[in-house]
Amino acid sequence: MKQVGDLKLYSVEDLSELLDIQEKTLQQYLRAGKIKGRKLALRWYVTEEALRDYFQQVEEEAGR
Repeated sequence: MKQVGDLKLYSVEDLSELLDIQEKTLQQYLRAGKIKGRKLALRWYVTEEALRDYFQQVEEEAGR
């Protein structure tokens, strides 16, 4: 994880380790827009807020 001021940025590698999900799967989610992220210098980064949005969306879909 990288800290830029108040902003926490997670790389695909960070998220793979934290969430126990393969890096390829995370990259597919990012490309498809399931998780919002930004690609900088050939690496994807995801904010903590984008992670919250993703998990909130998953919970809402499960509740339907």
